[in-house]
Amino acid sequence: MNRLSYFIKKNYYKHVEKVLSKELLSKEIEFKEKYQRDHSSNGKLKVCTYQTGYSKHFTRFYTSSIGESNSFYLVEQPEEADVVVFLNTIDCSILKPGQKAVLFFHEPLDYAHLYQSTIDWKRLKNIDIHVVSHLPSSSLFITNPEQLRYTRSIPYVHFHHMAQYDELRSVNKHIRTKQICSITSGFSGIPGYQRRRDFIEFLSVSNPKLDLYGRFGKISYSLAAYRGPCLSKWETLSSYKYNLVIENSSDEYYISEKIFDSLICGCMPIYHGSDKIFNILPKEWFYYLPTLDASEIPTLNAYLESDAYKVISDRREEISTFIYEKYSFYAALENILNDRPLSVVVN
Repeated sequence: MNRLSYFIKKNYYKHVEKVLSKELLSKEIEFKEKYQRDHSSNGKLKVCTYQTGYSKHFTRFYTSSIGESNSFYLVEQPEEADVVVFLNTIDCSILKPGQKAVLFFHEPLDYAHLYQSTIDWKRLKNIDIHVVSHLPSSSLFITNPEQLRYTRSIPYVHFHHMAQYDELRSVNKHIRTKQICSITSGFSGIPGYQRRRDFIEFLSVSNPKLDLYGRFGKISYSLAAYRGPCLSKWETLSSYKYNLVIENSSDEYYISEKIFDSLICGCMPIYHGSDKIFNILPKEWFYYLPTLDASEIPTLNAYLESDAYKVISDRREEISTFIYEKYSFYAALENILNDRPLSVVVN
């Protein structure tokens, strides 16, 4: 490793991340004002989406929904809400009598122990709690789940492409000149990360057209395919025909935002993850990698030279609308608040 080059790039990318963080905070204020102009609270349930350390409620709304009027109204603070929607952990201390709670658990089983919740049922005895997760039982991440309602489904993670729905129309005009990218930052921590890193190394050796984007670090810097942080996921995906999507886990029904982001942006996913994806999306909408063995690479490289990606890029708008209506976080929340079934229910 060239130490001087490493430290120059490290400092540069840290500066870039600070600039992007400021831009996001500015965008959040803009989106909050837009939301309050465009939407009315009259006759609607007030909802606060709550995740410790995260405050970009309105950015998430405008990049993870079609932006149409809903039967709920977003508020900033949990004390203002009729319903508090938690992500990954329930913080009982912020709930008050008369409120309802919803928990979306987004993490794979390998990480579940880091997000354990214990519910104070004595204090919350009159509070209705509905939990949604891909895992087979809520007891895997809640120590005392006796009185809650549990629905096993997909995680319904917020989309991360960071474009407003209207902005995505410009993607249709993009000419896809680049072959394949992967946008990922996780290379250590759980077994799946190491397998992901190995496969990306195998593929980059045989295919110099692979471009890797993600957070800067010693591991990413050491990979020949690394091109730096992804400054705009939707604009990056708009330039590529194919997107290598490797989930953090192959848990049943653990289907994160990654494949949906790719399809929304008109980029054909090369997908490794739960084989339940075949129950979720038409098989023509992705290339499925059953393993991350090097033996998969010759067949994959031949596929990447084809025009198969046009199945997605030519139908991007139709596919995008389908995904927003069935698999977006806010579509799932709308169904829960109106006692309608989710798009995926696992018995």
